Amino acid sequence: SSAGNPGVVFYTSSVCMVVPSTNTTTHRHLLEVLGKARPVWTDRDRAVALSKLLAVGVGGVEALAEALRGPLNQRIRAAGLQTFTAETLQALRSTLGVERLDDKAADATPIPVSAGPSATSSTAPAGTHTELRPVPTAGGEQAVPLGSVAPAGSLLEAGTSSIRDSVQEDRADSGSTAEGVPAELSPSLQPHPSIGPSALCSLPRCVNRSLGGTASEQESRSSDQHPCGLPRPDRSLGLWINETSQFSFEITSADDVGEGEASSREGGSSCSGLRYSQRLASGGMVCGSIEPVSSDEDRGWTWQVCLSNGGRLCLCREGMCMLSRYRVDAVAAWSEPQRSRRPQLYAFYNANDHPLGFRYAHLGHGIVKGDFPIVGMTAGWLPAELVNPADHDRLRSESAQVRIRFLGTFCDPFDMAPSPAVSTQVKVSTAQPGQSTTQVLLMGGGAVMVQPAFPSAPLWSMTGAGGKGFGSGKGFGGKGKPNFHTSGGSFFAPAQIQMRPWGNSNTFFKPRMAPPVDALQMVASAFRTTRHSLRDHAVFRGKLRQLPRTKSQQNIEANLSTDRIRFPADAPAVLSANCPSLSTSPRPLAPRPLLSVLCVRWFDYWSDPDRCSDYSTLNDGYFTDLFDGPCSMGKLLPGEFEVFTVFIRCTADLTKLQPQQLRSMLGGRNVVAWYFVWPSTCSAEGAGYVSEQDFFSVCRSMEAASIRTGWPHESSLYRQLCGKRRIVKYFRLRVLYLFESSSGKLWVAEMSLNKDYWVPPTTRVQLSEFKADGRQAATRALETLMQLRSSVWGKEPVPFEDFKGVAKLGFSWCGSDVLPFRGLNSLVSNLGKLFGSSDVESTVCLVQEMVPGVIGEHRIICMYDKAAGTVRREALWMENMSPGTAPHKYKLQSLDVAEFKVAGSHCVPDGSVASRVFRGDVAAQRDAEAKGAVLAERWMQWFKKQAPEPPQCTRLDFLVGHRGAGEADVWTCEVGECGASLCSVEVHGRNLAALNHAISHDPSGRFPMLLPKTIPRNNGSKS
Repeated sequence: SSAGNPGVVFYTSSVCMVVPSTNTTTHRHLLEVLGKARPVWTDRDRAVALSKLLAVGVGGVEALAEALRGPLNQRIRAAGLQTFTAETLQALRSTLGVERLDDKAADATPIPVSAGPSATSSTAPAGTHTELRPVPTAGGEQAVPLGSVAPAGSLLEAGTSSIRDSVQEDRADSGSTAEGVPAELSPSLQPHPSIGPSALCSLPRCVNRSLGGTASEQESRSSDQHPCGLPRPDRSLGLWINETSQFSFEITSADDVGEGEASSREGGSSCSGLRYSQRLASGGMVCGSIEPVSSDEDRGWTWQVCLSNGGRLCLCREGMCMLSRYRVDAVAAWSEPQRSRRPQLYAFYNANDHPLGFRYAHLGHGIVKGDFPIVGMTAGWLPAELVNPADHDRLRSESAQVRIRFLGTFCDPFDMAPSPAVSTQVKVSTAQPGQSTTQVLLMGGGAVMVQPAFPSAPLWSMTGAGGKGFGSGKGFGGKGKPNFHTSGGSFFAPAQIQMRPWGNSNTFFKPRMAPPVDALQMVASAFRTTRHSLRDHAVFRGKLRQLPRTKSQQNIEANLSTDRIRFPADAPAVLSANCPSLSTSPRPLAPRPLLSVLCVRWFDYWSDPDRCSDYSTLNDGYFTDLFDGPCSMGKLLPGEFEVFTVFIRCTADLTKLQPQQLRSMLGGRNVVAWYFVWPSTCSAEGAGYVSEQDFFSVCRSMEAASIRTGWPHESSLYRQLCGKRRIVKYFRLRVLYLFESSSGKLWVAEMSLNKDYWVPPTTRVQLSEFKADGRQAATRALETLMQLRSSVWGKEPVPFEDFKGVAKLGFSWCGSDVLPFRGLNSLVSNLGKLFGSSDVESTVCLVQEMVPGVIGEHRIICMYDKAAGTVRREALWMENMSPGTAPHKYKLQSLDVAEFKVAGSHCVPDGSVASRVFRGDVAAQRDAEAKGAVLAERWMQWFKKQAPEPPQCTRLDFLVGHRGAGEADVWTCEVGECGASLCSVEVHGRNLAALNHAISHDPSGRFPMLLPKTIPRNNGSKS
């Protein structure tokens, strides 16, 4: 008893049962008897059995002994409860030493089964009148005729039917099965030869029991029914698809919970240990706990589910099918029973395998009628079927190729929000004053295609939004990738376009005369197609892609290796007709993933022309590297992970997400969210940007729902680091500018008070302060900087008019809001520009002293090797260059400080650092690198105070000055987040560090893994 509440008896954390305090000792003795009789029962099992005995008036050991001499099961059946099995009754009698007095048939009397489900399982005939009733949908209610398939978006659309077996006896009870259920539905589940020991660890607990184990587990398999008295429904685990393919649902084990899942799942705990979940094509989720039926009106049904949307389901098995019926609320009429079947097989789907670079997300089943956000599975086990019956024999091989059809509804963001047709994007530019050049421009798809308007120039120069060339223009995919097609259709694949590299002197030149231009024909010729086709095609990664006719695709076919195929428990019965050998081959359920990742990214993945990037979240190659590149989950966890991707196109889409529903979708043992959008304070959102305030609000809500932030960092830490040093590309006056610059951070002002971190003196100016009196606010800021110079660094004050510094906005990206100033008037002017920008919502501006004499930038990429407990460091050097983004944004002819520089985009080779940066002073280079290493260690200690463990990856940038012979000054410039540019360092280390961080619990002991001994470098093309 609890001292605080002596009237309650508490059992274990797995079950808490309230018992009247007057009988606590008696009940405890009863529990002890139940435990001795059935030692394999859990605390919850014994508590359920006790509640059943109390319901029929058996409140003590003596009463139980008396009841066992008579027809105990008849008394339990009369109370509307499921009876004990003969083995359980015999075990109880043996424990208490009593003999049975009544006829043995009393306990063996079968439970009457209503013919309701089987008698009414067919749907209403076509043309018959049906009553209309409202069904809740994602956007409200709509009328649905009873007995018909509900429309997309409704509960029935994604799966209102489901539950475990209607089997009336446990699968192990005397080796028999329930009436109407074939014996082949209860095969011994053994692992498929292609599933290794690590995969077995991820099977649901109730399925794992049937794969072997301890002696007590073996006894449990051959013992009686589920403690509720109902059959143990392990054979119903997995996915069920409605015969009309309009909805699907899944039954999982409630005991098989992952990291933080038990406290966050909708629907609560379950007496049966089962949960029902249904993914809606609209992106929502309906779920609930599966319980035994409890009312007379449900007679003939086995299970009931109280759904998270307020509706109710009844389910039962009918042979190899699952029957279900649904009603909206307690007063609504029941729908006609719907029949669902298991899929023929499961296959591992990976959207990144598409040979043309399309990115289809699996939404479940049903018709997509909604809009963004798109929420779907882009990697994981999906229901599938064999396309060719002849492939049945190949399933016995572990490396054969078979053609399968992934079942369900798929949506590509391009289908939901495609680029404009090419024919609407072709323009003819007029010659500029003093020039005679006329050019054809094709805008769209993230590119500007420029061609001089005369026949002798057939080649196109293709540039991205910033100006960098597309490169080869080859599509993704390659050898070994599945060959995808849509069912009943094909993809448009025009010939590859030849393109000139950017910066070629022949790209722009002046013809002697500009003849009349047929712009559309020139574009069609460049794409090797017809003018007519330009009307229904858009630019897609430098090629043409046909504009969509629908928002979704039904089913997708692919050629897969058999090692990416799994089978449900009763697959042998399904396949035996075509492949007799499979009727005796063990086939397991699809394993539970070790890792579930919720990936939030920008919808437009096709407009960035670069093949790959290590920093830009608008680049699709960034994601293929992360999920399928070296040391990624695709390489290290094949078939043991799942990825649900959320495609958004604005802040409003982000705020529509419902964390609890998303958490219910994620079934892995480890669950993390990876965010690939940039929080910003600008009201005019650009590609990839979302509102900073809304972004962090969503992150906090996700974390409260037990969806841990794994990329870039926990929300509290990320908000301090928020900002990205990102290479900026733009074309101006026929010159391509490539540079990188920093933006304001929340940590800067505080850390400038600590001399050990070498952060230049920094203060903040509030917008309200500046609006009240701008000159006074600027004066106050300069006075504060002078005090910091004196108190922290021991420097003498500088006249205001000679003081050089920088003003920058917090949550600004790409250095677009960083302006240098010299003197009070310059500071007032630049603060006015920053605060006065029409698209800026920031209320804080940082004012910082400029580091004098900067000759270059030293960068250290730190990756946490969780297995070794150390931090791997990769050091690099960057040369300086003049900034370009801020002058371009604010339309400045020149900056107030001419010597203000930012880091360029290209790394200095290790052997050239001394000559190119330090004018040959090798000792000064070594001094700078030694001081940088000390600062990096201090920042790692700072990180430990901000988060549970060091960051999986961060980039520390230091401004370096050459003080004199053999000496250098090193100042902290940037503490970056995971995801910033790697500056020619390959992704191996970052990928594995992020994966180690995501997997906090691995029963197999494989993770965390050691980072590779060496991490290769590239030529800088990704950066």
